[in-house]
Amino acid sequence: MGLAPNDMWGGIGTEYKGINFWYDRISDNDYVIYFDLSVGEALYYNSYTKEWE
Repeated sequence: MGLAPNDMWGGIGTEYKGINFWYDRISDNDYVIYFDLSVGEALYYNSYTKEWE
């Protein structure tokens, strides 16, 4: 996927088709993905809860 470290979130971030997103591992089995929607607004997916926030 071409992911690279992202200093802002401390996770792994990249851009795809103009959308920024980050991947953070929260445990051996779980992760959170953040999608930038606009300034100050993001969409989060938590694999532990299996919910979008």
